[in-house]
Amino acid sequence: MVKLKLLIGGIVFIPLVAVLCDFSFGRFWFSERSDHQKLVKKPEQLSASAVSNQHSSVSDKAIVAQVNSAIFTVPNEFQGKIIQQAQLSKPDKVIALTFDDGPAPKYTQQVLQILKQQNIKATFFCVGEMVHYFPKIAKLEVADGHAIGNHTWHHWYRHMNLSVAAREIESTATAIYQTMGVKTFLFRPPYGILNNGVADYA
Repeated sequence: MVKLKLLIGGIVFIPLVAVLCDFSFGRFWFSERSDHQKLVKKPEQLSASAVSNQHSSVSDKAIVAQVNSAIFTVPNEFQGKIIQQAQLSKPDKVIALTFDDGPAPKYTQQVLQILKQQNIKATFFCVGEMVHYFPKIAKLEVADGHAIGNHTWHHWYRHMNLSVAAREIESTATAIYQTMGVKTFLFRPPYGILNNGVADYA
């Protein structure tokens, strides 16, 4: 009798757990929110002072005028390869300064200000949704002469099938082009993960 009760309980309990897990996984999988989006306020929630600095006096038209529809491409020797470290042919000492995950209020603008003061150029690997939320800051990166790279739309680290990986990269490329007026073939996978689908697609 006890075994029968356990069996009946298991028959009801196991499918119930499976349905709940499947529902939770589905909500996570199809969610359009990134892991960090909860921490980022949308532009309409920001105060005017949150996005103002020395660049605030620059009009959108002036910024766009400085953008020359640049194309940021990958050097021939690195095209079609996944690399974690570039082997340089010249013995010169060089530094490639890069920034990931923006553009974002406050920190991106502080970085841009320092780079401008020191006359330094860098590469900004942009997250698509951040370009979407903060287009004015994104335009400042290009207006200041920095290179732009693709860092996917959501900055996910989980495994993605081909269609999801394609959407992550292509939607970001579109946002970068439509917002910043540049085309980029530079790509950096979030967290440096090379085996979750996005690097393969890229």
